[in-house]
Amino acid sequence: MRWAVEAGYDYIWVMDDDTLPQPDALQKLLEADEVLKGSYGWLSSVVLWTDGSDCKMNRQKPKKGCQEYFPLLQYGLVQAEQATFVSLFLRAETICRFGLPIKEFFIWGDDIEFTRRIAIRGGLPSFVAGCSQVVHATKNNVGSNVALDDTARIGRYFYAFRNEAYLYRQEGIKGRVRCTAMRCRDFLRIALHGKPKLVRFRTLLHGIWSGFFFYPEVEHIQPRNKKSSCIV
Repeated sequence: MRWAVEAGYDYIWVMDDDTLPQPDALQKLLEADEVLKGSYGWLSSVVLWTDGSDCKMNRQKPKKGCQEYFPLLQYGLVQAEQATFVSLFLRAETICRFGLPIKEFFIWGDDIEFTRRIAIRGGLPSFVAGCSQVVHATKNNVGSNVALDDTARIGRYFYAFRNEAYLYRQEGIKGRVRCTAMRCRDFLRIALHGKPKLVRFRTLLHGIWSGFFFYPEVEHIQPRNKKSSCIV
């Protein structure tokens, strides 16, 4: 994303390395950009799993009170407040305005923080483009659950708990209440269903504690040249 902005491209399409776009996925995003006349934060494709079902780990979160944009349903556009990097389309000028994703997030939540920074804290209406579809070729179609996930993956949840402490701290009292509720939910999940419990509780507490001292900075950049479009 840094390279594309500094190179002077106008549009950036971000995706995972295991994202398989449908042949017209990009065209549908460009059509949505035209419908919105460039007045949006970001666009996110519908993410399917390899069997054609909904990909659980990449569900976007619809925006509450989005009735103002109901007329856009005719174009397959639904307002959302967060999405993942599996297929995210936005203008370079948006990145210049709001900054890059936070690299210190490393492996969890950088896309959620970035999209919420634009759509919630930045107040730019953002949308799921229902006509743009991609397939996320993950091994399993599961969401995230610290109590049930494979033991080999538990270490990753440290980043989830630490990063979300920073993310929701930026959203004031509502964000703090939400984060507290999420961690209470995780505690109960581990207590009721987690095995082995010790490593899961340890990861949860380590992430929460580290979150109190986690203050990464958002880096801002500007273009050096001027081109037209880019896929990253």
